[in-house]
Amino acid sequence: MMEMNLTISTIIHDYCNASNTTDNDGPCECGQKVNACGICDLYDFIIYGVLGSLIGLFGIVGNTISIIVLSRPKMKSSINYLLVMLAISDNTLIIISILILGLIKINKYTGLLFLYKFIVYPKISKLLYPLICMAQMTTVYLTLAVSMERYIAVYYPLKVRSFCTYGRARAAVLIMVVLALLYNIPKFWEYEAREEIHWKYNVTVYCMFPTELKNNDYYNIVYIHWMHSIVYVPFIYTLPFVVLLILNTAIYRQVRRANRDLQKLSRRQRNEINLTRMLMCVVMVFLICNIMSSVNFIIYMIFGDNFKRMFLKLFCMSWQRRFERNSMAFQRSSMLTISTTTSIELSQ
Repeated sequence: MMEMNLTISTIIHDYCNASNTTDNDGPCECGQKVNACGICDLYDFIIYGVLGSLIGLFGIVGNTISIIVLSRPKMKSSINYLLVMLAISDNTLIIISILILGLIKINKYTGLLFLYKFIVYPKISKLLYPLICMAQMTTVYLTLAVSMERYIAVYYPLKVRSFCTYGRARAAVLIMVVLALLYNIPKFWEYEAREEIHWKYNVTVYCMFPTELKNNDYYNIVYIHWMHSIVYVPFIYTLPFVVLLILNTAIYRQVRRANRDLQKLSRRQRNEINLTRMLMCVVMVFLICNIMSSVNFIIYMIFGDNFKRMFLKLFCMSWQRRFERNSMAFQRSSMLTISTTTSIELSQ
């Protein structure tokens, strides 16, 4: 599905580029020709500007609720800490994607958000670009950490509490963030904002241009090409995905085996099995369509019994209390009315 979407995008953008190259005249905007192909703008507006942003907003709400629920004191555990960090990383990924892709595509097609595109965006994008790369790397390894924790919980249940501690989970997350920062530090100096006079409105705007570092041949050979081929592709995509497949295949086999003896399991073991099923769904969604950032909340609500209970306690308790207060007030009012009526009848 993802490869098909990329292929469609490539075909459309190739068509646009071919159309644009036929006309060398015309105004330029931030170093690019303005006479863009209409079908490309419409496609980007619908897919990235509208649909992508709406799905992203839903994901932000869901992830925020997940963070609130999973961070409660009663939910404190190593696995829930990893899930909170995963939700934060996903939110970072979604928010930045909307800022650097969704809003820009909306502007390109509709002309709206002019100040954002030419004033705000150029000043923040040089920070957002490396941050989204960091969030992507962190998300991959957090998903891997969740699978490793579940593997230990399923195959070595007696050792999980001593090995998968809250402190070790925090240390693992810190290591992931530091490694992601170290790898992506050069990206902070790849682009810069420069002033330009807008071709249509004759006002000063800001545009993003590559820096001398980005244009340096040695930098492109060593960091962009060699580091990407030797470090990024094997250790951020290939190896984590292979390990995720192996771990979750093993977990699935163990869960199937446990389902046969479900009646013999203790309550705690059943909870572990349910949690494992839920997190297997999270990982499989990540592996299959890579849109995990927006759908984890749905999976938690479907499979996570503890998550659902805490969610209802946090977000439905206020309604319940309000209903109880109204009911008690109504009962008191009814009793007072009956008492008053009875007193009047007796006095008569």
